[in-house]
Amino acid sequence: SATWTAPTTRIPRTTTSSGTVVASTSATAAASTKPTIPVAADVSYLEAMLLTLVVEAPVWALLLPLAVAASGTPITAASVLRPGARTALRSVAAGSAATLVTHPVLWFVAVPALRGAIGGSVVPVLVAEVGACLVEGLLVAWWLRGDRVTCLGAATAANALSLAVGLALW
Repeated sequence: SATWTAPTTRIPRTTTSSGTVVASTSATAAASTKPTIPVAADVSYLEAMLLTLVVEAPVWALLLPLAVAASGTPITAASVLRPGARTALRSVAAGSAATLVTHPVLWFVAVPALRGAIGGSVVPVLVAEVGACLVEGLLVAWWLRGDRVTCLGAATAANALSLAVGLALW
């Protein structure tokens, strides 16, 4: 199977006879070990962003028309029950725009900073996702003049789904 070799800027690691992976500072150990991981685990930012947008779009299309209708904005009952192109497209556009605002901040700033501050890999991602839900929900509510609670719920549902799919794939 195809493998990816870690860049030389990473900390060299060696595996002891007991199977424990430890950081190594010796040049010999660094030259003798080339950590590899399967290509599937080497997800690029672009792949993660595209997956997020594709997975979240149906959630935004279904839930946001309800949020806008709940706010009192004039939308007919027919467009809420069977969202028209304008309502669904506006909802997907607003949700996607909010994702385009938060996703790079989470990927490049929040998660790395939280990993450095609290360690681990799962908790920092979950904390960052909570922040993304809040920001996305409030942005969408503001842009569409929708009900904040419902928009926060839609953002939480969209982010939970994309996180679950991402974790399942990678």
